[in-house]
Amino acid sequence: KELGDLMATHLRSIDAAGRYGFDEFIITLGKSGLEQGVAFARNLARAVEEHPFTPQKIASTISIGVAAYPDNGKSMDKLLTAARNALFEAQRSGRNKVFHYVSEWDAERAVLCENN
Repeated sequence: KELGDLMATHLRSIDAAGRYGFDEFIITLGKSGLEQGVAFARNLARAVEEHPFTPQKIASTISIGVAAYPDNGKSMDKLLTAARNALFEAQRSGRNKVFHYVSEWDAERAVLCENN
């Protein structure tokens, strides 16, 4: 709940967020490209890292995969695949990472193009 509340403080009125699976969320940023998505993800990761969760002040980090239309896909399925592949790369690389792919071709092949 605290993570959801924290995410909500970063959203604009044209953005949306929701749970996707057990421990995953999807955030859609309206009228934003890949660059804005990566900047948003970096800010959110930093906010989570700095936020003391629960009364015991538990520290936490998140891994984020970013995908953007049309850079990473022109269909919902392709965008979800790109975001999931980027998320898997972020999770494999350690804590508090944001990953994205430069192009749709790279995202489909699950080849990491850029680490942020």
